[in-house]
Amino acid sequence: MNFITLDCGASFVKAALFNDNGEIVNRVVKQSPFGKNQIATLTSLVREIFESLLEKSDNRICLCISNEMHGFVLADADGTPVTDYISWQKEYGRISLPNGSACEVLSKPEYSEDVLRTGMPLRGGLPSVNLLYLRETGQLNFDEQIYFYTLGDYLIRVLADAQPNCHLTNAAATGLVNLEKKSWNEKLLKVVSPAQIIFPTIGTTATEFVRASKKITAMPAIGDQQAALYGANLMNDDELSFNMGTGGQVSKIISRAEFSSAYQVRPFLNGNYIKTIPHLPCGRALNVYFRFFSDVLKTFDLNKDSADVWQKLLDAEKNSGGSEICCDLSFFENAAAQNLMGSISNIGEYELTTGKLMNAVFNQLAENFLVAAEKLSDDSSTVKKILFSGGVARKIESIRKRILQSFRSINYEIASDETLKGLFRYGLKMNC
Repeated sequence: MNFITLDCGASFVKAALFNDNGEIVNRVVKQSPFGKNQIATLTSLVREIFESLLEKSDNRICLCISNEMHGFVLADADGTPVTDYISWQKEYGRISLPNGSACEVLSKPEYSEDVLRTGMPLRGGLPSVNLLYLRETGQLNFDEQIYFYTLGDYLIRVLADAQPNCHLTNAAATGLVNLEKKSWNEKLLKVVSPAQIIFPTIGTTATEFVRASKKITAMPAIGDQQAALYGANLMNDDELSFNMGTGGQVSKIISRAEFSSAYQVRPFLNGNYIKTIPHLPCGRALNVYFRFFSDVLKTFDLNKDSADVWQKLLDAEKNSGGSEICCDLSFFENAAAQNLMGSISNIGEYELTTGKLMNAVFNQLAENFLVAAEKLSDDSSTVKKILFSGGVARKIESIRKRILQSFRSINYEIASDETLKGLFRYGLKMNC
């Protein structure tokens, strides 16, 4: 049996074909589509990637998909989308409405216990509040039954032409699940969604189908955070994970759901949970500065390759000698600060150079992660190992060094291909 793994992230769609020894024999990386008709473009891209890997595979395939979390799409009974993909970056929940924003409505005391047991505080981009916004603005008035899908579930629906189970990791990411009961919270569903919208069965049953005379077993899609941490070998409660991609999270394994306002609780694999602080400014925030420097170059008619621009920024930071500049990376709603706008301050007369600015940015990014880590594990002496994953952690050494300086003589690992490897391990563990 071969394994086809697909990770649909906010920035890239990554895929790999594994043999039964766990070796990657083929891989594909494509830019994630943006803009209007995003779900149609993404579906077409995923189908193309899947079929290209299918041609190179054996006659029996285990298909494992992960997806960026907190997004959804609504579709009719035939699987035709009736909304575009609504990601976590579309923060409708904060938009003012006559009866208050969706976040304000669900913040009322009568929903406090229900929200607590979702494991997540309310945020402007959660499916729960985005659905409520769409309902309150009259965009969910359907005459027929409409089906709710997380992103990975919808891709399986299209590829298999069948209704898949929704894995608990993806269901919980909607903000509409009672983690204690591991089921949909009916009280919250009635508030945010009309009865015409059908929510999927939460479970681990695979979806089987045949394509090009090959038998495919599609496991329920899982969250990309869980896939990445599983592939990065997060296994013990004395380990801390620093996952640094488009978004950032610090995470720690726990054996049961422990609800708190200081962190989030999410289902993991193998029956465990993670307590985590997500939505830390990371790659998405760094891109603000990258776009600035790219724009400066274009202003002077200097067109440089993106990889070259990044390398020059890294080199300048490495040779900066430090910086007293302060940067707030709060360009969007995040877990590091209450601000929704970023800033640069404490600039000396000769301090505003490329290297010193990037040094300040990297220092602040690392500091945000360290503050989050203290909330998860207030005694750093109990942490025996640090696991780094994500493109930012792999590429920017100074961020890793700043974090490791706060832990004494600690073991650490830097994962590669962690999400795709996590998906392979997931399929193998489930006896796909």
